[in-house]
Amino acid sequence: MKQILGLDLGVGSVGWAVIRQSDNTPEEISIEGLGSRVVPLNSDETTGFTKGNGESKCHERTLKRSMRRNLDRFQQRRKMLGQLLDELGMTFDSDLLRLSPLELWQLRADAADGKPVSAAQLGRVIYHINMRRGYKSSKDEESAEGADKRKQSEYLAKISGRAREAAEANQTPGQYFAVRLKESAYTTPSGATCCSYRIKEQTFPRHAYIEELRRILNAQRQHLPDILTDANIARIVDTIFYQRPLRSCKHLVSLCEFESHEITDSKGNKLIVGPRVAPASSPLAQECRIWEAVNNLSLINHHNRKRKDSPLPSLFDISSDARKLAYEYPIDDNDRRMIVGFLNENEKMKGSDLLKLLRLRKDDGFAVPAQVSRGLKGNVTRNMLRKALGDTPGADDLLRFDIEIVETDQYDEVTGAAKTMVSDSYLREPLYQLWHTCYSVSDFDEFDKAIRKKFGITDSEVINRLFHLDFRGMGYASKSAKMMTRIIPWLQSGYKYSEACELAGYKHSSYVTADENATRPLLQQLPPIQNGDLRQPVVEKILNQMVNVVNAAIDKYGPMDEIHVEMARELRRGKDQRKADYEHNSRREKDNDRIMKVLVEKGLKGSRTQIQKYRMLEESDFCCMYCGKPINDMEFLRGIEADREHVIPRSLFFDDSFSNKVCACRQCNAAKGQMTAYDFMAAQGDDTLTTFINRVNMLLDRYKKSGGREGISKTKHTRLLTALKDIPKDFIDRDLRLTQYITRKALDMLHAVSRNVMATSGSVTDFFRHAWGYDEILHSLNFARYDLAGQTDQTEVIHKGQTHLETRIAGWNKRLDHRHHAIDALTIALTRQAYVHRLNSLNASGGDSADGQSDSDQLTGNLNKWATSRPHPSVAAASDAVADIAISFKAGKKVTVPGKRYTYKGSKRTLAQDGLLVPRGALTKESTYGVRKMPIGLQPLKYLFNNPSEIDDIRILRAVEARLADNANDASKALKSCKRRPLTVEGSDVPVTEALCLKPTVVIRVKLTSVTPKNCSDIVDGAVREAVATRYEEVGGSADKFVKSLAERPLYRDAGGRLPITSVRIRKGLSPESITPVRYDSHGNAIGYAEFGNNHHIALYEKPDGTIEECVVPFAEAVRSRQANLPVVVTDPQALWQQIDMLDKELPESSLSRFPSHDSRFLMSMQVNEMFILGLSDEEFSDLVRDENRHELTSHLYRVQKLSSLYYDFKLHTSTLSDCTTDQMNCGNYIRIVSFSALKKYNPIKVRVDILGNIILPS
Repeated sequence: MKQILGLDLGVGSVGWAVIRQSDNTPEEISIEGLGSRVVPLNSDETTGFTKGNGESKCHERTLKRSMRRNLDRFQQRRKMLGQLLDELGMTFDSDLLRLSPLELWQLRADAADGKPVSAAQLGRVIYHINMRRGYKSSKDEESAEGADKRKQSEYLAKISGRAREAAEANQTPGQYFAVRLKESAYTTPSGATCCSYRIKEQTFPRHAYIEELRRILNAQRQHLPDILTDANIARIVDTIFYQRPLRSCKHLVSLCEFESHEITDSKGNKLIVGPRVAPASSPLAQECRIWEAVNNLSLINHHNRKRKDSPLPSLFDISSDARKLAYEYPIDDNDRRMIVGFLNENEKMKGSDLLKLLRLRKDDGFAVPAQVSRGLKGNVTRNMLRKALGDTPGADDLLRFDIEIVETDQYDEVTGAAKTMVSDSYLREPLYQLWHTCYSVSDFDEFDKAIRKKFGITDSEVINRLFHLDFRGMGYASKSAKMMTRIIPWLQSGYKYSEACELAGYKHSSYVTADENATRPLLQQLPPIQNGDLRQPVVEKILNQMVNVVNAAIDKYGPMDEIHVEMARELRRGKDQRKADYEHNSRREKDNDRIMKVLVEKGLKGSRTQIQKYRMLEESDFCCMYCGKPINDMEFLRGIEADREHVIPRSLFFDDSFSNKVCACRQCNAAKGQMTAYDFMAAQGDDTLTTFINRVNMLLDRYKKSGGREGISKTKHTRLLTALKDIPKDFIDRDLRLTQYITRKALDMLHAVSRNVMATSGSVTDFFRHAWGYDEILHSLNFARYDLAGQTDQTEVIHKGQTHLETRIAGWNKRLDHRHHAIDALTIALTRQAYVHRLNSLNASGGDSADGQSDSDQLTGNLNKWATSRPHPSVAAASDAVADIAISFKAGKKVTVPGKRYTYKGSKRTLAQDGLLVPRGALTKESTYGVRKMPIGLQPLKYLFNNPSEIDDIRILRAVEARLADNANDASKALKSCKRRPLTVEGSDVPVTEALCLKPTVVIRVKLTSVTPKNCSDIVDGAVREAVATRYEEVGGSADKFVKSLAERPLYRDAGGRLPITSVRIRKGLSPESITPVRYDSHGNAIGYAEFGNNHHIALYEKPDGTIEECVVPFAEAVRSRQANLPVVVTDPQALWQQIDMLDKELPESSLSRFPSHDSRFLMSMQVNEMFILGLSDEEFSDLVRDENRHELTSHLYRVQKLSSLYYDFKLHTSTLSDCTTDQMNCGNYIRIVSFSALKKYNPIKVRVDILGNIILPS
């Protein structure tokens, strides 16, 4: 028996299935096990990954940590500068510190003009310059995209314009601002001088501030010669403007897979070492890429189709004219070198450029290759540098890149000839030197010096253009420079890439012979991926879950003879591709909604097929894609006189996607048969073919100009212009030869534990799952629950040409059930390599069948008939196995992990602190709040005794506290005592019956532009609140008009209209108990608060009187308990309080209040993603366990979804829905519990589900 493991890897899930199949009788198949492992990703992770975001989950926290680090460095720099000024005798008093902005900037301007200033005044000027060091240019600006880049460009333009304006007036930044402050100065009614000019968001380049500081110090040197020595000036400048160089990221660049090898270090650790891949922008990489592309070019002459099978004439004994008579035009070495030369000089090569270069004409029957018709990319690096250099003298010499080929000390085993390679002289070529300087130097001042010194370029504009060339954004090649130097000589000799690799001694593919595969050693377990190996946290998380599933399956079922795997499209694609896919899908969803409305107006239901067909009509201008004949929309939608047509027949190209379908009239559909669209049109004659190509190109241009809203996509354009000869016979296999690094990494990992690993694609899995009837399994398993809740309806179903009504779950989709991953994995396990080969070679007979079926219908029938006959378990057997699945969820994150803290001095790292417990997440939410006591009016005695801390009058507060003390702090007894002895304050006999109270209120400062009519009333300041409300009345309650009015007519704090209101404090609906202090003043008083993050868990306890005590523990408090070496989940309250009494450091009251009472008894705890059996009595649960009735057990298996005080959401383990709606609760997908009595009614029994879906019972 052969054991096969099927894996379905998705974003956030791993479906798995293990089957056994007889070697002799393949029909004997048994399902050993199957299940779904789910990795709960938050919406930011899932959506962000799908959108193509390259940032990790903690990216936002990293940015904020960087901001805090910058603030720390500024404060440290300020402290060092203060010490230096003190040492040099340049300290200043508080009077200088309190200078007005006009006085301070004027002092700075005078110092730059050489007017004498005292040492203290100069110290104040230096201290002021340290406050703002200016903008330092970075190459990363050019890596920005879209709106970010435009915004950045505008910001940089303003900085450059400001610097240029100051330079023209021969002003320093200080003098520039001093002039503008003086011009805007005005005198207030009180006699004070103020300025309306704002400097806050205006800045200059870093070098302008450095020049200003040097100018000031040199100008004052004559007045303070003893202080301002050369050494001291250098110390001052270095203290303010020193910035350490960025750490190298070379260690993040991948190793070249062709040159890397494994070694064992002195400690016995196995390491992979070797050269790293070269930048894609490297002149050597550009040269290698161009030769690879040119050697793959082929030209076809359709006029010579009859000579297709004739042997090619030798290139040595035929003329250029003779070559034109061949079906495939032979490209010789001279042709290739001309093409390479053209690509080196131009950004791209078009089809017309290629034909002109080779002196060929399209009218003679020559068709350009598809890669050229789309534009063959030229030498990007050379052309970027040429554009930046412009008319610089000697530019051609700077762009020279001559490669020298030398012999090596290695010899060919067959011929005995010495092997050749590119000598290292290319490193000294001008183009390489210029590129390397642009690529590697990130500091503008260093770059400026290097360009002037090494290349003699003195034009500042040219230097600036060169500096901002974004070569890093091009990424990396897949090969190291060492490998490229060895294959380029072979590429230049006309060999294709795979041949050049083989001749250079590299194994281009991972193919191994049968003997090698049979004898290679296998691992018993897969090793996990180390953190950061793939630099994509989501993918690392999924692949590590794959590792865990595979290892667990091997432990339980034994070694796997075969492993079949399918990876989600998102996992296989890079960041940019995922981003493009997301944007395309978003546009498609909006377009679908628009088309749906159009179809409904036409009296149609707007099914998925109808929407797709209407889009085909629109993209071809309601015409047949082939002959251009107009097509009536209703006829096409109903399949009358026109229908969908596969551009490349499915018998030749197993692609049923929208990109391979067009609308065609019935005549063209019948005449085309099993030809490709290109071959069909070519058979109509040159004029018809030219018209067709022009129409297709026009539709592609329209697609590009409209941003994908009109015309045909690039993929469909390629399909329409693909000839039969260009279709690879093993195209499905090619689709599965996945080139993305992540996919190859997954397959390489699996090869370590199995000799036969096969990748399959989603289209193949979908085809067989449907053919075998597995599509309906989940609908059948869920139907009874939804039907009982009245959530089904009657739907028209077409089967074998007959329409009938069928009761279906309303809005059903298999993705509503996590078990669809397991069904896909089962299908993947059953899909053999031979099936993929069969799909490649299967051909249906052409022409219409006797019963009028089209070729497409007949082909589909043949495929389904063949697929149905492939060995597979019955639907009933598969359904029984799926019904027993318990979904396994990855456990929640740890509270803390061990950590260390290092300090760095230069390149030396020193361990500063060990044994740290680092939280595994944010302790609080990001927003910072304040707490203000807001008046809530006069409150009666009952309120005063229950909330004494809110009393405003200190005399009344003392009287209330004294009365409470007399009554053992019992508010009820204290209130009753007032009937016998009224409450009075010292010095008065008047009884106190009420008092003004101030309630602690959580507030937050926000921008005025973010205030809406809804929260306008929450503004704390009464005058501001009234002004904002009045303005909203003036603009009719429109938030957009309100923001616009503020730009035109700002609101002011003062009567003189000089201090505009930009931010306000508003009340938040948060209780003081939901926030925790995060900022303190110098006396230790809390001045800033943040809201607790998610709750870590909720624990329930029973008090001696039988009441239930609920303890809600936020994640921050769980961390605090772990750091204090206390249990996170308290199961023994008595022992806990004994530990607390022995602590060296006292815990804050906010933490102590969340612990259970000393005399309580632990009942249970709940944490998100924990699993519970709900709705079964203890006896029923025991019976089901004894009978091993997994199907009934799993129907009561729920996962904790959300937790807050007396608000517990449980979700059925199979449900993928995230929102708890009434419909979902009615059908049993959700259970919401809001009382202890309801929780007791459901009798929650905590269980654990391991990675393979085994239900582990409570101990």
